[in-house]
Amino acid sequence: MPRAIIFDLDMTLLDRRASVEQYLQGSLERLKLEPHEYSSYRERFHFFDLEGYGPKEVLFSSLQVEFALEHAVQDLLEEFWAHMALYPHPFDDALETLTVLKSRGYKLGIVTNGQTSQQWGKIRNAALEPFFETIVVSETEGIQKPDPEIYARAGSRLNVPLAECLFVGDHPENDVLGAARAGLKTAWLSQGRVWPSSEGSPDFVLEGLTDLVGLLGRSSEAD
Repeated sequence: MPRAIIFDLDMTLLDRRASVEQYLQGSLERLKLEPHEYSSYRERFHFFDLEGYGPKEVLFSSLQVEFALEHAVQDLLEEFWAHMALYPHPFDDALETLTVLKSRGYKLGIVTNGQTSQQWGKIRNAALEPFFETIVVSETEGIQKPDPEIYARAGSRLNVPLAECLFVGDHPENDVLGAARAGLKTAWLSQGRVWPSSEGSPDFVLEGLTDLVGLLGRSSEAD
């Protein structure tokens, strides 16, 4: 049974898609798009965004040209980042799950790739900070997932051996294979997907975060 549980942030605790959708819905008025342009703008945004992994400078430079936007690329970037930090959307089961785990005495941490100000803004505005004993952000650390060292730093700050830590996340490489190579147990948040990698597999598969509560309850009984 793990003593510590370390979470990814975006698309694990926070529904990034919901925040992006809210941002896009405001684009019609904010960017002075014609109603018939909105669906095309939305489609092209997602094309360049690549579920958050696409470079945002390329995204907004491309959209500026394609839709003849009057806004400077830097202004579009700053507006987007501000929105994402101010309006995070925790998954419906996130706060409840964290509350239960905290009450059971687990040490909780976050390891997230991203800009320090962005990720901390999301964490604070989503009221997540009080649950966690350590929060490790890639920009602050100068390394990012799946570098084994970033998971090791989280374990060290929790004062728990990595073999007694469970990493929970949605990304097969960054959250499962990377954490496994570092020596952690892993739980993949599948969200209806099929495991895509032939290189390895998670120790556990979760459809949603509430599955984690039941999983740890069963692990405790087995121990």
